[in-house]
Amino acid sequence: MRLWPATLYARLQDVVLRARRGWAPHDAWAADEHLCRVAGGMLRHLAATARAWPRSAEFETFDAWVTAVAGRADALLAYSADDSTTHAAAQDALHWVADHLTHLWD
Repeated sequence: MRLWPATLYARLQDVVLRARRGWAPHDAWAADEHLCRVAGGMLRHLAATARAWPRSAEFETFDAWVTAVAGRADALLAYSADDSTTHAAAQDALHWVADHLTHLWD
């Protein structure tokens, strides 16, 4: 595939802006997909590398916490704007993230 100079420049700009601020204008045009991809990837990493958990009645064991985090990661990474099932699951996962925001640490 041949990239035209303008396309190559735009992609390079996106890379620089993502490195600088974490997102690029292209990401804002599809913010739903970008948010799900980034948050899902972060949650997947958290589930894979967690060493502790916010012990509570909701998460009595480490495995319960990891399972909850991994499940939300999967829902976010499966998101498709064209699929009402994955849309609803991703929306629920984002609500879960908001409800557990202060507990998302490794």
